[in-house]
Amino acid sequence: MSEITFSGLSSGMDTAGMLEKLMEIERRPVQLLERKQTQILQKQGAFEQLDGIVKTFQGSVKTLNSRTTFHQFQASVSENKTLAHSISSQAAEGSYSIEVIQRAETEQFSSGIFASKTNTLNFSGNLVVNEQSITIATSDSLADIRNKINSANVQVTASIISVSSEDHRLILAANQTGENGINLSDSLDGSLLQQLGFTDSNGEQSSVSQRLSTDKTVQTTGGTNITSSTLFSEIDSGIVANKTISISGTNRDGQSVSGTYTYQNGDTVQAFLDQVQTVFGTSSISLSIEDGQIVVSDNTAGESLLSIDVDESNFGSTDTNLFGDFSVTTKGQDRVLQSGQDARLKINNINVTHETNKISNVIQGVTLDLLNTNAETGDPPITLRIEKDTSQIKSGMTEFVETYNGIVGFVKEQFAFDANTGVSGLLFGDSTVRSVQTQIQRLIGTTLNGLTGDNKNLLSLGISTDRAGIISLDDSALQSAIDSNLLSVEQLLRGEGTTTDEAIEYVGFNQHTQSGTYTIDITQAATKVILTAGSTFSSSGLTADDTLTITDFSSDAEAVVSLSTGDTLEEVIQKINTELSTSIAEVRTASQKIGTNGATATTNSKFTDLGYNTGDTINFSGTRHYGANVSQTSYTIAENSTVQDFLNTLESQFNGEITATLDSDGKIVITDNLAGNSNLSLSISGDLDIGSFGSTVLGRNRIAVTASSVDGKLHLEHNEYGSSYGFGVTASENDYTGIGTHQETSGQDVVGTINGQPADGSGQYLTGADEAGDSEGLRLRVKLTPTDVDNNTARGTVTLTQGIAERLNRLLEGFVDDIDGQIKRRLDGFESQFDRTQNQVDKIERRLIQVEDRYKSQFLAMEKAMAEIQAQTAFLESQLAGLSGKKDDD
Repeated sequence: MSEITFSGLSSGMDTAGMLEKLMEIERRPVQLLERKQTQILQKQGAFEQLDGIVKTFQGSVKTLNSRTTFHQFQASVSENKTLAHSISSQAAEGSYSIEVIQRAETEQFSSGIFASKTNTLNFSGNLVVNEQSITIATSDSLADIRNKINSANVQVTASIISVSSEDHRLILAANQTGENGINLSDSLDGSLLQQLGFTDSNGEQSSVSQRLSTDKTVQTTGGTNITSSTLFSEIDSGIVANKTISISGTNRDGQSVSGTYTYQNGDTVQAFLDQVQTVFGTSSISLSIEDGQIVVSDNTAGESLLSIDVDESNFGSTDTNLFGDFSVTTKGQDRVLQSGQDARLKINNINVTHETNKISNVIQGVTLDLLNTNAETGDPPITLRIEKDTSQIKSGMTEFVETYNGIVGFVKEQFAFDANTGVSGLLFGDSTVRSVQTQIQRLIGTTLNGLTGDNKNLLSLGISTDRAGIISLDDSALQSAIDSNLLSVEQLLRGEGTTTDEAIEYVGFNQHTQSGTYTIDITQAATKVILTAGSTFSSSGLTADDTLTITDFSSDAEAVVSLSTGDTLEEVIQKINTELSTSIAEVRTASQKIGTNGATATTNSKFTDLGYNTGDTINFSGTRHYGANVSQTSYTIAENSTVQDFLNTLESQFNGEITATLDSDGKIVITDNLAGNSNLSLSISGDLDIGSFGSTVLGRNRIAVTASSVDGKLHLEHNEYGSSYGFGVTASENDYTGIGTHQETSGQDVVGTINGQPADGSGQYLTGADEAGDSEGLRLRVKLTPTDVDNNTARGTVTLTQGIAERLNRLLEGFVDDIDGQIKRRLDGFESQFDRTQNQVDKIERRLIQVEDRYKSQFLAMEKAMAEIQAQTAFLESQLAGLSGKKDDD
């Protein structure tokens, strides 16, 4: 209906006002419903507030129900500059005196000095690094040899140090610290080590002494080369007494020295040499005359800054540069830059050695980081104390009290009632609110008589309740309980499990497990793979080289252990354990070499010299160590682009997690910079067709197998129990160790029931199966042997008593669960109630539109009728008036 407006034009009444009043009366049900909606929203807001308060309380409860809270440690250490430390929750209390005697160092070797790092060396043969042979070709440069070593995954990093434009040295550094260092040798008939300058002609890695020589051959007036006994008068008859030669230079440490030689009649050249030696230090240098030239040798081998300069301008009568200038003919250098060494320290006066400077397996739960030695810092022995850190327990209890009192205060506010005014709290009398408080109160006051410790209720921890329901904490009582028996405090709050069989160990439970006593029945004990050699190891060691391949059952990772003739059982064990405890980095190599014109690429090669064109593109993508994608990237070849430029781009796009090099064939090799199981992959396409990248060294984690000696025999044992763990061994045909070849096999899991209900076995751990009733999630460690099980399958009982914090957490979860909690259901109910009320409002509003239209129509009809009546009245009045006038005329 179109809008109708009127204002009593015919009736003279305020019909608009009347309509407004009528509609106000009609809208009263809507107003009542809207007030109801306001109340619904207010109650909903109050329940949301309750939900937040209870969740905050639950957070404090979870803190007190966490194992971590009760197993925190703190360390106090005397002030020092020698070591740093960190501790974990696995630490144990104790006091230690620590003295660092020696830090672990990585072994480092230096080659000889080469004029270029890129020129062909014309050396060939096999270099053996850590028992792995690396083939060196005549076309290889120093840089190529570096790249080959780095691509070989021999736990050694090769680099080049360029001391000057004509002094380049190949440096080998072990990847790990320790005295094992680097095993470097030639093949049987090779001499590469000597050619590269890693050893001298005797095969020794002795340091090289710096030598200097004059550049002029001095002769007597008779034409013979001078010697040390030659008289100066035989060299230059014009030299007279008191003539001087100025001597200057630097000693091996770079410190300036200077002095003067003064000629006396009858002096020989030896007198001058003696004075030079005196100026530089009698024991520092040696001087001699060789083929008419002065030769100076540094008496201390190794790196040296020795230099000599003589000024003879005031000496000779005819020659003011009698001996010539000194220059270095043999540069002093160290072949062993750093010997590999283990860290050595004393802990409580016990000698400890370790191959790294991070030591985490000596003091339980403590990692020591050796920064210096005590001798270097001057620190006295360092005192380290490990103590329980109970601060989180105390702060957790304080938060528990505060947040619980927050609930009490909220409920008190909601249940308030003023008898004088009759006004009550918004949630007055609400059953859910009352249930939250009363159930929490009941648990807080619970006494757990099933616990074995002294603390059986919260009162024993210093918590008391006043008449208003407010709880308080006596800090001194809590501290006393902690100091007396921390385990009992933990058991009261978290829970306790006890077993009647000492071979059954209680581990824990989950949210489905119920308190109670459960019977245990074991029908199969857990086992692990153990292999022992069939024969006693020879006291004279291995009679020939041998190889063992150990394959991990779960990952198929292989470890190849190379053994040498003469290795004793102890050395074999050490080699096996070293190999198995080492994580290996993944190495991938392209199937085809770079280049289209037959040339062999090096890292310095320009792409345009290898058959590619400026503007060609190389597309690549891949995955990093942990599987993160490297999105496709395009590299455009510029005029002077080298292979190394592209390799640098590769490394950058992989976030520096790989090392990209070339092998001797010109194939790209990428090495994962992170050791262990790897998702590394690389795909290259576009104008660079080099095939696919296959794994040349498979990355693997440590293999959890330990070698030891049992009755003089080699013994291999997996560290873990169960069907998920195991290994196999492949011995050589001659099997000199006696261990034999064994197919991959695994251990077996424990099998049994808890309270007659199904349980899942994993290694030694038995866990109540899903939907197994009250025992679901109950976790036990079964340390029985197969013989134990054969003798008796019934293994007593386990009694679980859930702690107060555990019980509270379960109760609170029922209140605040975001899916099915009681408060969530009430909030959903408020929302539904609001929606239903809104539907009623909408329905009435639609009806009111019709009512208003009806009123308007009725008022309009009334006005029309009044208008017609008024018109008729006016007509009748005019007719009557006309009749009356006519009568008057008559």
